[in-house]
Amino acid sequence: MGADLIGYQTMFPVEFTDDEKKKLNKHLDDVEKLLKTPKLPTLIANEADANGIYLKQINDLIPFFTHEIDDEGYHDDEDEIGYLVNSFVVLIPDAREFIKEPHVSERDSSTRIYNILGRKFQSVFAGEMSWGDEPEGGGYEKLKNLDKIGVLWKAEQLTIPNSQSLHFIKEEDDES
Repeated sequence: MGADLIGYQTMFPVEFTDDEKKKLNKHLDDVEKLLKTPKLPTLIANEADANGIYLKQINDLIPFFTHEIDDEGYHDDEDEIGYLVNSFVVLIPDAREFIKEPHVSERDSSTRIYNILGRKFQSVFAGEMSWGDEPEGGGYEKLKNLDKIGVLWKAEQLTIPNSQSLHFIKEEDDES
């Protein structure tokens, strides 16, 4: 047995266009507004249902948010939901900086530039060998946080022609 390489691999433009920056910032505005808007428990008698509806709204903007809670995507622990929401809100300023200057150049990252259909894209990997612990490097943390807040997913949708997000590809069980 040995260590495993744990990391993030992604691709995004060397520079976002003004229109892409505007759309990415709009995405962050929508996320921030929803995260800072309290749920309306007075309209819903069951607190677990109110939490579920709130999480669904967040998950519509950040497709991977509920993975931070549990496999089902629902959780009725108000403190845990509040903690997650607050931890996502603090990611927004760094995400806005990334939109202005999209690069990852920490010690644990590697970047390659490619010309795709006349546009320069950077393929970035960040991570490290691990015996099971999550990597602690700056590049890994940056990509992880950008992924958490939905910026990498949104950037992929906006910039890669005919892209199908790898986040949504599921392996089929082999029943043979």
